[in-house]
Amino acid sequence: MQRVPAIIGALSSGVSAAILTSVTAPSGVVQVSPASTSPTFTEMAAAGKDNGFWFRTVPSDALQGVAMAQVALDAGLKHVAVLYLNNAYGQGLAKEFENAYAKLGGKVAGSVVYNPSQPSYRSEVNKAMADKPDGLFLIGYPGDGTTIAREWISSGGPQKFLFPDGLYSQDFVNDVGAQYMKSVHGTAPGSTKTPSLATFQTEFKAKYGTLPTQSYITNAYDAVVIVALAIDEAKLPAATAIRDAMRKVTDPKGEKVYAGVAQLKHGLQLLKQGKTIQYVGATGPIRFDANGDTVAPMTVWSVKNGELEQLEMMSTERIAQIDDKIGMK
Repeated sequence: MQRVPAIIGALSSGVSAAILTSVTAPSGVVQVSPASTSPTFTEMAAAGKDNGFWFRTVPSDALQGVAMAQVALDAGLKHVAVLYLNNAYGQGLAKEFENAYAKLGGKVAGSVVYNPSQPSYRSEVNKAMADKPDGLFLIGYPGDGTTIAREWISSGGPQKFLFPDGLYSQDFVNDVGAQYMKSVHGTAPGSTKTPSLATFQTEFKAKYGTLPTQSYITNAYDAVVIVALAIDEAKLPAATAIRDAMRKVTDPKGEKVYAGVAQLKHGLQLLKQGKTIQYVGATGPIRFDANGDTVAPMTVWSVKNGELEQLEMMSTERIAQIDDKIGMK
């Protein structure tokens, strides 16, 4: 009988949670998501519901919610409506944002949940517009997100938008209409500049011609590399051994190993010698805590002349400072 010891995925928090609770945790299979950001996973891990088999190479929305709250206020948006998808991702990010936003001095004009795959979201849009907000924080994915944004615009909603990582998509901007995307403020998990990021970008561009505009490509790359290194460190493709090796190949006390064939071969040689390594990935130096979580900076982005544009990288230190400020309120 064949047995898979580790999987990469899923992207959606809702899908990842379903797989984790019904398949991987009960069966003892390592699951590493490059994109599932719901804070629910931290709670599940802390409660022992994942049996230690859950990891993610993307930060929790507990970080993105704080970052977005500050981005909104920096943009002068002090009274925003929130429309969020009815799944673990939407619920978690909405909760984190609303808490941080209120404590930093903003006011949520209305918080409205929506279900996927509806033919129209006119009712939800009208509810969100009832308190006359000065902008909209839309949490979701392209598709439904496109329909909602169009109905918001056609209903006369202010064309000032906050978008999270799920809508960090050029296709989304194109489908809504670049002419309406003149006041966009977004966040998405970012990357610390490392040799690995430069290697990834160079090799990706050489193969595909352009750099990716979707979120989580670097996170997915790092997830695959870390699992591969952990399998080698484990000496056998057994899930428990791989689970226990995940932190050993990302140990901050270990010798640094970067992306690229030559570097990874060097890392494998160090492991064979019994040495400790720290894989420093395309997203930065990844370190898993007791709950399988990691931290990372947040990209602050906008739309300029119809194209996605990264404005700055909000550091983990800056996010921690904002979080500390919230905690004192």
